[in-house]
Formats: sequence, structure tokens, C-alpha cells
Amino acid sequence: MKIKYSFIIPVYNREKYIDRCLDSILKQKIFNIPFEVIIVDDGSIDQTEKHIRNYLSPHIHYLKIKHSGPYIARKIGIENAKGEYILFVDSDDCITEEYLKIIDQNIKDYDILEFGFYSKDAKKNFLPYDNDSSIYLKHLVSSRYKGYGGSLCTRAFQSNLFKKFLLENYHYYYIEDYMLLVHVYQHAKKVGNIKQVLYHIYPSDNSLTRCQFDERRFSTIEIEEKILQLLKEYNQHYDMKKEIMYSKSFVLQEVLVLSSHLYLNNYKVWNKNKNRLKTYVHQYSSFAAFYYLSWKMKIGYFIYIISPTLFFFIFKHYILLRKIHHEK
Repeated sequence: MKIKYSFIIPVYNREKYIDRCLDSILKQKIFNIPFEVIIVDDGSIDQTEKHIRNYLSPHIHYLKIKHSGPYIARKIGIENAKGEYILFVDSDDCITEEYLKIIDQNIKDYDILEFGFYSKDAKKNFLPYDNDSSIYLKHLVSSRYKGYGGSLCTRAFQSNLFKKFLLENYHYYYIEDYMLLVHVYQHAKKVGNIKQVLYHIYPSDNSLTRCQFDERRFSTIEIEEKILQLLKEYNQHYDMKKEIMYSKSFVLQEVLVLSSHLYLNNYKVWNKNKNRLKTYVHQYSSFAAFYYLSWKMKIGYFIYIISPTLFFFIFKHYILLRKIHHEK
């Protein structure tokens, strides 16, 4: 029987969360639609593999690779997928029981289908925006700016989209999924959306974003710069001026946040790269980019320009207050 849906789950040291993720897939309220689950273990060194092996079956596959980062793990999952459609689920998240049923009812007319998600961190739902342009790359960038985000996990894809560009061996660790989205949205002929929450994003205490503070984080800026360059090339044929400004504000924001995290958690790496980070701030500072920053980041930017030390001090206490708030 032909496989219709391929779930791809990259996983790295998720022994505490992988059961919840896989259980949510196996509890789908849908029948007679063949699907497979491809779990790509990015070199876990905890008990993740032991948990996964309790779920293995003819349609749940387990691939283990040496630690290479989530981009490579997703790439291997895509290359091994046999489904007509590809669905991504992060190993510390889960999907609703109606997820596959609702997607199956709506996806047939689209190359990409966007849907809503709930963020446990933010404690609220996020729904996709209607397309306001026939250039879907514009829609992707503006949706990210509005807050819908750049995650593969909040969309369903025709698998053929991933055959239209080269999946390179990038060792990216952060926002690598947004890089893939930029590629697939360039090739999509029709993008639709469902105004329903089908995906739940949970914070995890050992995620890369939360616990790794080293030079791998500079890949975030590298990706943002590549996307910005691509938008500039598109601007020769389409009006992408606003999207370019959005992207410049993304870079500026990433630099400020990265600089803060390194200063507070890995001073040695920050000190080694402080001039590089300062150069980024000046390179992407402009009135237009500043205009598209959130009000919190605007305040942070002004404080950083006045005194980086004061900025880091305030950022540290802001993080502590957020942690206390979430623990209540």
C-alpha cells in the first residue's frame, strides 16, 4: 500500500519527551490512511534509543547517525521518506488527536498547508495568516515578522517540493528549519492554511536553544544573512523592500540576543567574538531595520548602544524574572 504521510522526527537526547511525542502520533483519530514515522537520532547519548525501540514496528523506522545537528537529521529523514506528504514533529512536542484527520481533509489542493500551534512558553495560540501576495516567499517572511514563526512543524508539505532544490550538508544547529522553509516556499505553487491549532510546542530543559552557548550559535546569523542575500536577489524582479527590512531586523535581533546569551553563559566565547558581534550591530543598524524591531528590542538596542554592560545586566535580570513568572 502506498504511503501517504511521512512523519519526520529529528531527536537528540530526548529521553524525557520522546514517549509523549510518539504517543501523540499513534493516537491519531484516523483510519485506513497509511503513514510512516522516520525517527532520526542525531547521536543521542542518553536513554533516548531505549525509549524509541519500544515503539518500533514495520511503519516506525529508527535511523541513528553521528551527532551532526538538526539540519542533517532532517535532511536524512527527507531522503528516506516515502510518503506523498511530509510532516515534521520535534521530539519534545506533540500533535493533537485530530491532527492527521484535519490535514487529510484539507491538503489535497495545496503544496504547503499551514496550521495553528499552541506555545507552552508563551501560553497562547498562534494561527497562520492569509496570503497577501502571490509571491509565497513574501508571505513566509511577513508571517514570521507578524509572529507566526518559521517552523517546519506548523506546516504540511508535498514531498516533491524537497526534490526541487539541493539539500546540502550544512551543520546548522539553529533556525535551520527556517532555511528549509525559504527553499520550499520559493517552489510552492499554492499555499493554504487552517485556522485550527493542531500542534503543541513544549519547552524542554535540554534543548539546543536553551542550553548550548558556544560558537555554533553563529550559524543563526549565517543563515539570516544567506536569506537576506536571497531576498535582495529576488528584489531585482519583485518588490521585496519590506521583507528585506524585516530580515535586517531579524539579524539585528539575533545579534543582540546571541551577544547577551554568550556574555552571560560563556564569557570566553563572547570575549573572543565581541568585536565581531559589535561589527554586526553596526552593519545592520538602520532606521528602517530599527523600525521593525519589537518595542522591547528597540529599548534593548538603545541601551546596548549606550552601554553594552548595562544591556547585559538588564537582560540577565529580565531572564530571571521570566523564569520566576513561568515557575508560578
